[in-house]
Amino acid sequence: MHKLPKSNFGEQCACGNWLRPNSTKRHVFVRHDFLCKFLIVKANKENEFLVVDKELENSMDVIRRISDACLSARSKSLDKKGIAVKIPVSECLVTGNDSIKKLLEQDELVAIIRDVTNIDYIKYIGLKTKIKSVTPNKSKIGQSFKGLSKRILSDIESVENIKETIVNGNSYETKDYGLTPDMFNFEYEIPENTSHADFDGGTVFINTTISPNAKSRGYTREFSRFVQELRRSEKLNPTQFTKVEIITLDLDKLSNLNMDIREIEKRTKTKISMKNSQPTEPIYEIEDVKFSMKIVI
Repeated sequence: MHKLPKSNFGEQCACGNWLRPNSTKRHVFVRHDFLCKFLIVKANKENEFLVVDKELENSMDVIRRISDACLSARSKSLDKKGIAVKIPVSECLVTGNDSIKKLLEQDELVAIIRDVTNIDYIKYIGLKTKIKSVTPNKSKIGQSFKGLSKRILSDIESVENIKETIVNGNSYETKDYGLTPDMFNFEYEIPENTSHADFDGGTVFINTTISPNAKSRGYTREFSRFVQELRRSEKLNPTQFTKVEIITLDLDKLSNLNMDIREIEKRTKTKISMKNSQPTEPIYEIEDVKFSMKIVI
């Protein structure tokens, strides 16, 4: 355990991230990078924050692996064209053992995955997805057991309940060796309209059907980000209301993106207007629609 430096604004981690105020009964999650490396801290009686929960810290590593798998499944979807993170995915199904199930029963942890991967709904399905075949990963087994590997590979083929145990997400233990699911390769019967990726302990299946509403939400999110970049470049106060003019020769195409302008205005504290004219640098682009923006005084 170690103490974190104090400040008038709250507590600050050594990495520079600020910790939000919290009660002594709840943990504080501090994002260290985009893919969820977390320092787990808790307030003591003196209101000092100490690293106290190694188990929860380890849980973050699993959450990070699941998030990585979701992003990988996105990139491999739609004939490897991929689904951009800006476009929300409706559903992700997760297979795994009981430890994965327990993690995904915690709303705070699921919210982290949803936030990082832009997936609306994450559901644990145990081992309901049918497995077509299970084969030992000879490379991993060889690295782990060296001289024992030949005997172990023979046991896998001859001992009936080894594969059954592994398929159920459990480890197979003998007095001489122990086998875990990550030492095997699984071939699944893939549900329609899904893309999948494995992580250490399970597999994720994302729904690759993208609705018009999902695209609209994605464009709304990206456009909001562009407006926020403009505000930052102009050094506007985060609470300051302003007007932004969108300049483009593609007003019809821009309209066809069906962005939620009111939502953009709400997120960015702006009033947005459109102008049919030649855009100037810097040029922004969404789905081949090119435009520029400027603050209107």
